[in-house]
Amino acid sequence: MNILKYISLEKVRLLKKKQNLLTVLDSFPSGQLCLKKNGTYCQWYILTDNKRTYLPKAEKQLAQKLAYKELLLNQLEHINAQLNALSTFEQHYPVEEKSRTTEAISELALFDSPDLTVFRKSHAAESWAAENYEKNAEYPESLTIPTKSGIYVRSKSERIIADELFDNDIPFRYEQALILGDVKMFPDFTILHTDSTRDITIWEHFGLMNSSAYVNNVKLKLGTYFDAGFIPGHNLIITFESKQCPLNSNLVSLLVGYHFT
Repeated sequence: MNILKYISLEKVRLLKKKQNLLTVLDSFPSGQLCLKKNGTYCQWYILTDNKRTYLPKAEKQLAQKLAYKELLLNQLEHINAQLNALSTFEQHYPVEEKSRTTEAISELALFDSPDLTVFRKSHAAESWAAENYEKNAEYPESLTIPTKSGIYVRSKSERIIADELFDNDIPFRYEQALILGDVKMFPDFTILHTDSTRDITIWEHFGLMNSSAYVNNVKLKLGTYFDAGFIPGHNLIITFESKQCPLNSNLVSLLVGYHFT
């Protein structure tokens, strides 16, 4: 792919991600989280309009949202730096090469090139992810963990998965209804492959493997998936964790890379 065409597509991708981040950030509370060491303890404060207010433990959820907001702001800063670097490269690219590149891109736009096809597919994937779908309506009060895509999930581990998918521009739906015979399931993530197959992979994360009752339910759920033709490593991704073995973010990254990129 021509370097300027690649940069143009990359800028579009980054601008889209930037807009998504800005939309998500609008939903977060105002203020900035400040931490102060007090002996062996750490106290939370919220800074708004140069005024610092103490946050008691009862406000833990607010502190978590502010902490995650700071991570998103850092990512936004990183995206802006990337956009500036790409724009600087474009400005200093040789004029003659830029002219030839412009002509080549104009000619290329008349044809169905693989690169433009991929670009159109990405828009189709976004439309799929944005469509309305039946969601799990049980225990909405437990949807308290914000993610980069703007949705709320039920655990920090699910956030790791959702954010990894979002960072790699992989379209997904959270807790979408799935009818398997006479059984309705709500897998944690339903993920669309953006290649020509348009295949679906589901991802279930089981996070309470210390509980025997929970494990028994896991066995039943997996049996239902297996009976319906879902195969681990093919169209079914399964991750587990317990108190002693929390979900590893590196594992999530490897799984996403193996299955979708």
